[in-house]
Amino acid sequence: MPFLQVPHGHLFFETAGEGPSLGLLHGMWSSHAAWDRMLPRLSENHALLAPDFMGHGRSGRMKVSYRLGTYASDLKILFDHLGVERISLAGFSLGSLVAQEFYHLWPARVSSLILIATPPPQKLLWQIGIEFVSFLERLGLTSLKEQSIRAIARRQSKSSGRDASQNTLKELYNYEDREFARILRSAWHGHERRPAAAVGVPVLIAVGEQDRIRRHSERLHRSIPGSRLVVLQRAGHSVVLESPMLLAEGILDFLHKAGSPG
Repeated sequence: MPFLQVPHGHLFFETAGEGPSLGLLHGMWSSHAAWDRMLPRLSENHALLAPDFMGHGRSGRMKVSYRLGTYASDLKILFDHLGVERISLAGFSLGSLVAQEFYHLWPARVSSLILIATPPPQKLLWQIGIEFVSFLERLGLTSLKEQSIRAIARRQSKSSGRDASQNTLKELYNYEDREFARILRSAWHGHERRPAAAVGVPVLIAVGEQDRIRRHSERLHRSIPGSRLVVLQRAGHSVVLESPMLLAEGILDFLHKAGSPG
């Protein structure tokens, strides 16, 4: 199995195909397997690299707090190890934030960005709520994981692709409560909100029509000159699971028009 030692443990990754490099970055509490249905199509003319972030999938768990910068730094170590000089990055949800973080740290290494179902900046009240519930959890009075799963289930029950979403919910139960909360906090801790207009590579923004945070993707599109927006009909937030083939074709069309040098 392909594992790579990084500063905080071992990082799992999978590769497939040949051609220009394309990195596939999964969402929170997920793994490289989220891209499985898209791999055959995407690998026809691209060299795919799909890692599991630390704390996810087959990668190790960290004893320190999870941060977007840590995820991005692990990617750089992986790309250096494999000799990947430039790569297009496709990130779903949390993966979209990691892709943006990597680009802002090492812009010369990125050919293009594909930002899928990008989460908005977390409001202060929401952050305070998470910290409060986490405090109660440490006292044994509640479970942040259980509350989050119920909220996700309610949201996904109103979107299409419910069968795929149910599989995702099952995976969430594999996380210990503390680990679940630490990963959740990584979506905002240590993340610098840089101006989106500073992006200097081709950008595709994809989002499900029924995604409750769709408006943020639309705002992101308006803020990045020359970016392209694709709205996938009848899909919710878990668009990589709900509309994998439509999304794959959208990605390939974008990369073809952008040139996608690897």
